[in-house]
Amino acid sequence: MKKLYDIPRNSYVRVLPQQSEDGVEETVKTPVASAEVEKGELIFFSHTDGMYSLCCKVDEETLKHGETCHMAAWTEVEVIDLSELFAFDKIRTLIGRSGYGKDGQGEFRESILSEMSDNWVSASIEFVDSEHPHRKFYQQELDYRKENSISIEDTEE
Repeated sequence: MKKLYDIPRNSYVRVLPQQSEDGVEETVKTPVASAEVEKGELIFFSHTDGMYSLCCKVDEETLKHGETCHMAAWTEVEVIDLSELFAFDKIRTLIGRSGYGKDGQGEFRESILSEMSDNWVSASIEFVDSEHPHRKFYQQELDYRKENSISIEDTEE
């Protein structure tokens, strides 16, 4: 059990029951205009900004990000490793990357991990910080491709 402010950016977390100092269960604290968050929900935690966070609710079947929510930075959560929820063959079809290329000036593109070029996967490993929840899957994808003689070249755009 950790407080949200101690969690690495871009992590998946499960909201734990919140308790007051005297042990009484409380609701998850959110600002007035935010969607409510319930204990047990899977949440993608982007970052904290002051006393609240930027998060998205996550569909546990597809990992699609849904409604934006803002939990208090002191919300008690547990970090969820996606490999505890899915086998790697499934993970490689659920996660991916999007962006405007390495210089930030290209056309917007997005792809799931299993369809990203080898160069894009390698660049993703170098781009994201060491605590990013997908980093280990990018490395695992390169290992998987090597073991299975798979190579995906960059497409000309």
